Amino acid sequence: VTLSAALAVWVGREVDRLDAWTPFAVFAFGSLLTLLSAGTVRVHGESRRKMERAFADRTAEAARNAEQLRASEERFRLFMENSPALAWIKDDAYRYVYISGQLARVHRRAPEEILGRDDFQLWPEETALGFRRNDEQVVRDGRPLEAIETSTVDGRTSHWMS
Repeated sequence: VTLSAALAVWVGREVDRLDAWTPFAVFAFGSLLTLLSAGTVRVHGESRRKMERAFADRTAEAARNAEQLRASEERFRLFMENSPALAWIKDDAYRYVYISGQLARVHRRAPEEILGRDDFQLWPEETALGFRRNDEQVVRDGRPLEAIETSTVDGRTSHWMS
């Protein structure tokens, strides 16, 4: 919706073209607003104070939410780094976007060697095909899959439940 179309609805008449600083006084959503065709909105009186308070409240809430998210992600990272579980997260292109420290240790690879890559870039084709089949089944069925997976690194074979 263009500004002209929105103003036409609000003022109840056709607005073909607005000059750069043509003001319109509009009563919208219970507030007196001055709309300028350049996209500027001026709010008057008590409505302005209410909007400023609402903006400050939402800004503070967003800051609290961001801090809570940061703290939650840090707890997750610390938990997973100290867990004996092999854990990973892949994106929708089947690339690793998270791996646990234990997964990196078992596969004797630095996390940087794994993150951002898919199984075909990391494992022999037969191993990668098995991993991909399991990943595709999870996506297709929309539920977790319990499977015994196997990989060989430096002649050492590992088995784990995923």
